[in-house]
Amino acid sequence: LDAVLNMMAPPRIGSPEWPDIIRMPVLADILERHLIGTVFHPIVRLPSRDHVGYEALARCDTPSPLRNPETLFKYALRKDRVIDLEIECFTNSIRDGAPLAVSAPLFLNIHPDAFRSGPRLHEALLRAAERSAVSPNRMVLEITEEGSLHGDIKVMEASEKLKNAGVRFAFDDVGIAY
Repeated sequence: LDAVLNMMAPPRIGSPEWPDIIRMPVLADILERHLIGTVFHPIVRLPSRDHVGYEALARCDTPSPLRNPETLFKYALRKDRVIDLEIECFTNSIRDGAPLAVSAPLFLNIHPDAFRSGPRLHEALLRAAERSAVSPNRMVLEITEEGSLHGDIKVMEASEKLKNAGVRFAFDDVGIAY
């Protein structure tokens, strides 16, 4: 359905034959065309103004509702492709944030479901870090509140391997959801 709707939407809007249509890229297009970018927000200790870290935030370069990261991740979750989207996001964040990681850790948001991907998560994360010459101890995985982090074996194995490599963990917006 995604592909059909994407093909049907004309490049023009407001024509008599068609109502106003927003061209929606499908998730595969977003990933294949590398439409995910990263912006970095400094995390600052106010009294001293020291940089404690940099939070990497994904941004999708599309003039559609998927520009909103929350909507994009809900869409990826429904398509059972959260890990694919996460890999694209943290690969870009580590690559683009490598110069920042020299002075302070990178905080990388990650959906809890990514931990259920078996070895894909830790292998992709450590490979991205190695390619960008960022030490794993300069990365903090900030687990988002969009899902539950159950203690099943895949979650435990992934988190243990990342912890042993030096990756640290934090919880995003504790108390809002899970």
